[in-house]
Amino acid sequence: MSLAADLDRHPEVARLRGPLSRAAQGSAVHLVGGAVRDLLLGADHVDVDLVVVGDAVAVARRLARETGERLVVHTAFGTAVVGTVDLAGARAERYDRPGALPAVRPASLTEDLARRDFTVNAMAVSLGEADYGALVDPHGGRADLDAGLIRTLHDASFLDDPTRLVRAARYAARLGFVLDAGTAAQARAAAGTVRAVGGPRLREALLLLLAEPTAALALGVLDDLGALAPLGLVADRGALDGLDALAALAPDVDVVRARLALLVRPLPVAERRALLDWLRVRRVDARVVLAAAAATDPVGAPDEAALLLGGAASEDWLRRGRHVRPELTGDDLQREFGLAPGPELGRVLRALLDAKRAGELPDRAAEVRFARSLLP
Repeated sequence: MSLAADLDRHPEVARLRGPLSRAAQGSAVHLVGGAVRDLLLGADHVDVDLVVVGDAVAVARRLARETGERLVVHTAFGTAVVGTVDLAGARAERYDRPGALPAVRPASLTEDLARRDFTVNAMAVSLGEADYGALVDPHGGRADLDAGLIRTLHDASFLDDPTRLVRAARYAARLGFVLDAGTAAQARAAAGTVRAVGGPRLREALLLLLAEPTAALALGVLDDLGALAPLGLVADRGALDGLDALAALAPDVDVVRARLALLVRPLPVAERRALLDWLRVRRVDARVVLAAAAATDPVGAPDEAALLLGGAASEDWLRRGRHVRPELTGDDLQREFGLAPGPELGRVLRALLDAKRAGELPDRAAEVRFARSLLP
C-alpha cells in the first residue's frame, strides 16, 4: 500500500522529500510510530519522527546542511534533531528486569518496530525515492487502527515497561479506542508493577496523560485496569468531569495541576506530600497541588482549587473573584510602611488579596487601613 499522496498532503513531510533523498545517501529512512498512526487517521498535522537504518547522526548532519536548519546531536543515543524533525537509528531493545531502562543495539527496521508499545504505533512509511509512501506494517497495526483497538506486541510488554499502562489509557481515551481482550488482561496482571519504573519516569507519563483533553476518560481507564490503586489513587470521574467543565471558564488556569490535586486529595496530607516527592514533581508545582488539595474554599487558595472544588461558589469565583487584585502593590507597602522584601511583606500581600477577594476592601483607602492593622 502506498501513502505517497497522503505524505505530500503534509507540507512539512513534502518539504523534506528532496533534502532527505540527498541526505540519506543509501540509508533507508522511514516515518514511524505515532506519525504514521496519525497519517492513516487523516490528521491535519503529523510530527515528523524518522528512523534511519544506519547512521542517523550522519544523515541528520547532511540534512541540516541541505535545509540550513539548526542541528542538535545526542551522540550517546544515536539521535539528532534537525529543526523540528527527530531522527533516530533503528534499534532493538532488551529488558533485563521489569521496569528497567532497556539495553539497546543497532538493528533492522523490523526489529525497531517490534520494540514499540502498541501495534498502532508499530508502523512505518518509507521516504526513500524508490518506494516513497510504502507502508511497513508487520504487526497488523492498520487493521487494529480500523477496528479501534489498542493491542500490545507481546505478552510481557507492560512488565517490560509499566509506563505503557499509562500510555495505553491515554491513547484509548484520545483515539476513542478500547484495549483488546488480551491486552486488557495483560494490563490488569501487570498493574501492580506500576511503581517499578521509579517516580520520575512515571511522572512524565502521568503528566502527559493529565495534559490531554480526554484526561478524565483516560484516568477512568487507568483506574479500571487497577493501575492507580498501587499509587493510592482513585479517579473520581464525576469530579474530574466537573473540573473540566469549570476549566472552560478559566483557560489560563493550569488544569494539569488541578487534576493532579484532585487525584491526591483523598490521601492523608503526609501521603500526598510523599507521593509528590517520590514522583519528583517540581517544587513550584507541588506547592500549588498541595494547597489546592487542602483547600475548602477557592478564596485565598490557588486558582486550581476552584476547578477542584466545583459547585456554584467555584463557578462564581472563576467568573469574577479570581480577577480581583488589591490596588496596593508590594512596592506601595515597601514605600508607605517601610516593609522590606521578605516573609512579612508576603504575609501582608496575601492577607490583602484574601480580604479584597472576599469583598471586604472596597477601595484603596480601605486597603491602606487594613494593611496598617496587620502591622505592629
